[in-house]
Parts: sequence; C-alpha cells; structure tokens
Amino acid sequence: MSCNRFENKHVLVVGAGAGMGEATTLQFAREGAKVIALDMFQDRLDRLSVKADGLAGSVDTYLGDICDPKTVNGVVDYVKTKYGTLDILAYVAGILDFMCPPEEVDDELWDRVMDVNVKSVWRIVKTAIPLMKNHKNNEASITIVSSLGGYVGSSAGTAYITSKHAVEGLMKNLAFTYKGDNVRVNCVAPGAFNTEIMETATRIFPNRNYEHGFCPKGLSIYHQQGIGTINPRTNVGIPQYIADAICFLSSKEAKFITGSSLIVDGGWYSA
Repeated sequence: MSCNRFENKHVLVVGAGAGMGEATTLQFAREGAKVIALDMFQDRLDRLSVKADGLAGSVDTYLGDICDPKTVNGVVDYVKTKYGTLDILAYVAGILDFMCPPEEVDDELWDRVMDVNVKSVWRIVKTAIPLMKNHKNNEASITIVSSLGGYVGSSAGTAYITSKHAVEGLMKNLAFTYKGDNVRVNCVAPGAFNTEIMETATRIFPNRNYEHGFCPKGLSIYHQQGIGTINPRTNVGIPQYIADAICFLSSKEAKFITGSSLIVDGGWYSA
C-alpha cells in the first residue's frame, strides 16, 4: 500500500472533529490529501489542527452544523473556491438517540437523529456532486458511515436504528444514480466502537440528563432482548479501523466497488 495514495486529492470529511471523523481526516492527510474538515464544535477542530500539523497533506477546518443548509452550501462553496473540484467525500457525522425505546422518543430527538444521520447526507451529496462527476477511472468516491444497526432490528435505539437502515438505502440509490458519472458510493458499517458519539449527543441535548448517557429503560431492553445480549464489550474497535476502511473504499484499489456496505465489527454480526 502506497503511503501517498491520496497525494493531490481533495477530500471533504463531515464530522471530522472527533472519533472516527478525526481518525479519517488524519489518515487522509498522512497519505497526502488536501482535506477540508467540517465539524460543529470549535474545540474539536482546534484539537484536530494541532494533531494534523506536519503531516504530508493539509487540513483546513470549517466550522458549522451539517444540519444547517447554510453550512452545506458554505462548505461546498469553500471547496469550489479553493480547489475547484472534489475527489472524495467522507460522511462520518452521526448521533445516537440515547438508546431510547419508541415511547421515550419525542419529535425533537427523532428529527435531529434523522437530520444528522440521513437528511444531511442527502443534502451534502446533492450539493457537492457537481464537483465530483466524471473524474477519470472512477476515482471520485463517497463513503458514508452507517452502522451494524442498519442491518438489524435490535431493540431500543428506535430513531438510531431507523436512521441507519435509511442511510443504507440512500447509499444504494446514490450509487446507482451516479454510477454513470464515475462517482462511487459506499457505506462503512461499524459494530461496537469506542468514540465520542455519546458526548456529541449530550452536547446537542444538554437537558437530557441520562446517567452514563443512556436511557435506562432502553438500555435494559437492549441488553435483555437486543443484539446487546451478544455482549460486544469484549470486541470493541478503535476509530482507526474505520479510517482504514474509509480510505480503502476511497482509493483506486476499490475502483470497482460501489453500492456496497463494508461491515467492520470484529465478527459481531456473524455471531
């Protein structure tokens, strides 16, 4: 594997400030990419900039909420003005629903989860796609971070599970729609990972003071009836594993892969 696979490639990472997004941004930059890193929290972007200093590529940060159309239009305009083109889009932003069962989910929580995990994917893709069409050799790539939750019903986590099933379907539609334009679209579906996604949810919903960040009723159902019964705690991944998967799907080694979802879960789904 080349250490400069993404030299002179232009990359937009959405949700770049923490966890999988941070790891993905840094990996692209290590391999020579010019990365625009979007996140809604300035402190995370500041931390990212420090970590990116001295890497082979470059990282420019962009502050904004991906659920705001002004942010979507603004960051795409920024890419267009600075580079004129976009080779790779990695959508790594995501939010949990505190593992709430259906009766514990209200409209505010449902709408925010759907907005971050599904609607904003559609919005950024349709806005950025003019910069990505008709690159040579199918080298334009979109990768969306889905979840193992997009494959199972589980229990509790109603809004999250629904959103991840939806984004898997969106990915397939996008892949089929844009295959004639030489744009590949795939998902990476993580299993249990140690990230800052729960901290993100508590920042967005500071008034939902669940102990340890989880709805007690939903967590109980999850462990008694859902895929939590398999006990993933002994098989928890690190963000770098997802960064590696995204970079593979974004590389020329994956130029004949589109419309696929790569499960990265250490074998949890196969149990």
